[in-house]
Amino acid sequence: MRHCSHCVLREKSLAFAVCITEIHTYLCEEEKECILSRHLLRAGTEIGMNVAEAFYAPTRREFTAKMMAALNDAAETRYWLRLLECAKLLKEDRADCLLRECRELERMLATAVNTNRIKLQLASTIYQLQ
Repeated sequence: MRHCSHCVLREKSLAFAVCITEIHTYLCEEEKECILSRHLLRAGTEIGMNVAEAFYAPTRREFTAKMMAALNDAAETRYWLRLLECAKLLKEDRADCLLRECRELERMLATAVNTNRIKLQLASTIYQLQ
């Protein structure tokens, strides 16, 4: 099993995906906006999916690739949230809350990616020295 901080990331990304699905439902039903919200739904839920898949990656390299994919999804999610806020389809306070959560996920994912890249480089260096 991976380090405990990754467990926190797993739970936070799942909770974030639940919030995103609720926002998608609200936007479709109340604001009658289903096109942009569908993009938000896909990107926002793929963060957690990639994090979950990373835990079953057979190698550190594949783990890092899945975490990088999740980081890219988080950046895309942040874009859709900002667009929906600027278009006045998402209330500022709700958007700010989701954007804070998204930025926190991005920081955690970036840390996971960078830490694993360093470990991969170190392992490669040690292998070359042998």
